[in-house]
Amino acid sequence: RSGMAGKRGKSRRARGTGSLFHDTRRDRWISRTIVGKKPDGTPLYVTRSAKTQTELLPKLEGLRAPGPRTTVGQWATTWLKSIDLSPKSMDNCRLSVTGYICPSLGRVQLTALTPHQIESAARTWLATPKPRKNLPGGEPRSVNSVLLVLAHLRTCLAAAVRAGLIPTNPASSAKKPKSVKTPIDPF
Repeated sequence: RSGMAGKRGKSRRARGTGSLFHDTRRDRWISRTIVGKKPDGTPLYVTRSAKTQTELLPKLEGLRAPGPRTTVGQWATTWLKSIDLSPKSMDNCRLSVTGYICPSLGRVQLTALTPHQIESAARTWLATPKPRKNLPGGEPRSVNSVLLVLAHLRTCLAAAVRAGLIPTNPASSAKKPKSVKTPIDPF
């Protein structure tokens, strides 16, 4: 017998799929997967846990290390699967990624994304009316909605910087639209 299989005869997991083990102290299954590299060259890990292996395996989908030709849409969906937020925050992030980021910037390569492209997308988001159910036309999108999408994009691209996919975050240097202050009438 090979020394790699161990004494119990278990086979190894496929290369690049990470490690999967049971933590008896916490009574949870834990998985660690390499998703990129840190700026110093050491591996960047993502850790997920669940009560059973069956619950854990769907959480590992899409956590493989992205390649150099990764698009903004591919990275945004991978980032969305890797974050753990409250249900309301997760819904907001999912709406930002699927409703705004992927349709307008999804086909752009992550390494080729510029602040100018982000500014242009934000102007388009502001100019496009918000759809209304069963009615033609719609009302304009609020600046705060676009600012929230830009904040989600900035966080997503910051994760790409940490993963070593891009050197700097283009969303940080992109100009944001100005919010309009409405006067308050207390009486």
